[in-house]
Amino acid sequence: MRRSAPPSREAIESPTSAEGSPVETDVPLTHATREVAPFQDWGCLHISLVWAYEGLVRPEGRHLTLEDSYIRCWLIRKGSVTVTAHGERREANVGQWVILNGGRHTQDFTDDARILSVKFQLTWPNGESLFPRLPPLVIDSPEYPELERTGVPLMRLVKRHFPSAHDYLPQLACSLEVYFRVQHLLPPWLLAFRQVMARNSVVPSRLMVADSRSLEAVRILDHHPLGTRFSEGALAKKIGLSRAQLNRILTRDFSVSTRTYLERRKRESACEALLHTDISVKELGYTLGFRHVSHFCAWFKRLTRSTPSEFRLGSETRVQIAGKPAKGAIEGLSPRRRSRSSATRS
Repeated sequence: MRRSAPPSREAIESPTSAEGSPVETDVPLTHATREVAPFQDWGCLHISLVWAYEGLVRPEGRHLTLEDSYIRCWLIRKGSVTVTAHGERREANVGQWVILNGGRHTQDFTDDARILSVKFQLTWPNGESLFPRLPPLVIDSPEYPELERTGVPLMRLVKRHFPSAHDYLPQLACSLEVYFRVQHLLPPWLLAFRQVMARNSVVPSRLMVADSRSLEAVRILDHHPLGTRFSEGALAKKIGLSRAQLNRILTRDFSVSTRTYLERRKRESACEALLHTDISVKELGYTLGFRHVSHFCAWFKRLTRSTPSEFRLGSETRVQIAGKPAKGAIEGLSPRRRSRSSATRS
């Protein structure tokens, strides 16, 4: 495979053209890149930047087993890492990227490891990853200069505007301007990542072919405030269907009912808040619409098999133990509590 020259400093600092449009890559279209779906189907993807970081991998993050749905991309600046996922083991050295597409993995960094890390979400409304969960992908950075070219500005933006944060962007407060800046820099990264997948013959796990009414229902459910009452009948009426018809098309297109979809949103929000903020269990339950903390704790335990306090304590304990699940931990950083002023309330 032909090697490209490493990106210049100017190129790394500017992921877009002078006109502000995303930089085009010279990768030819393949069968994978020509796959198409209705525009509105792509529009229902859940896409967000979770974290971007560059620096040393701290001692508590060198040897861990993690499990979540996020895509992790690490560029090894110094040292090396050995990762195991989906039954296969890979090693990445200086100048190589390692890509992990969610699920359970084990990471073992050398003591001197330094990385550029971009972590993001790219899933369908039912929680399924856009790309299949495969063994770790290790690639040479010079072959894919756009990854570094678009990843570095994301990292710098996060570092500049969230200097005291640790590992999880979605729960942090920011201005509308900063939010727009993140959204401006994220698409060039996603385009570069998509080209990496295409060149390595990794295609979307499935292309959604969804009813326009189920897509509209999902958009409404995604924006429904979690702390307010939900009326399945009102949603069905707005879509122009009966409750039974609405749940039938949602189950067909996304394998979930309206209440299951909303409950999953609420559960994920609760878990992320417990892992990444210092919000009290009582306050969290109230923000999610529970009038009594006992009801919230019972609901949470039914879904996760642990109480909110046990879940929070367990995540802090497991992050220190190699070979144990440590959901919510970041590569190189432990999930320390943020002050209330820096945490976004759900």
